Amino acid sequence: MRRLAKISVQLVAVVTTLSVLGACASRQGRSDYGPSAATPMEGPALVVRPALVAEGVLPAAAAEPRAWVGDEIGLAQERHIAHRHEAAFVYAAAAPSRITVAGRTRTLRPGEAMFVDENVPHSHVPTCEGITDCRDNFWEIRLARPGSKPPAGDDDVKHVFTSPTFTASDAKGTRLRFEVIQLPPGAATSFPTGDDAYLYVKRGHIAYGTTVGAREIRAGQGIPATGVTSRARNDGSEPAELLTWRATH
Repeated sequence: MRRLAKISVQLVAVVTTLSVLGACASRQGRSDYGPSAATPMEGPALVVRPALVAEGVLPAAAAEPRAWVGDEIGLAQERHIAHRHEAAFVYAAAAPSRITVAGRTRTLRPGEAMFVDENVPHSHVPTCEGITDCRDNFWEIRLARPGSKPPAGDDDVKHVFTSPTFTASDAKGTRLRFEVIQLPPGAATSFPTGDDAYLYVKRGHIAYGTTVGAREIRAGQGIPATGVTSRARNDGSEPAELLTWRATH
């Protein structure tokens, strides 16, 4: 009887061990970043923090609705643009871009940007030298009033996006930030509550989710990331590049 009881206990231990191993193998075979993950708010991931590209301050003023308006400006050889407009970020999205503000010239390398304050005169000149057919282009991301037209001199214009409107200033002024997020496959990033933010996918695609649901956003698409806890995750096999513009009151 004692031998039978001992064998029975050993069999129970073996069955329990096999059950645990089977459960572990099942978990290892399931991707935390694939369809089995309900939303980007769930599951482990490498968390990537935004990198600051440029920032500025919108002076204190009466609160009014504005939107982020992004345009791509082409600049042919032997042509320059001199103008002023709303507060904006000038962004060298793919090619170098040269800008002069208050007598100081800066050449932005691809991926760099600078903030130009509202109504400040400035000029854009080609970076191409000599006789060549190369063309410069840059993005102007203006904090514009609804219905605003492109600034004077911007003739070769390709519209990139317009965000939903939000209240852009108040009695204390508003800090503006332009950030970039490089998400390798499986990585995620989160967005704070309280800021008026706009998220634009420049390359790749992401799953963007809040506590109430998730959706896919592809390159060339954008979404407001405002007022709620939200998270973006790269569920694809290629790197994703995200651009964000935030207004912090």
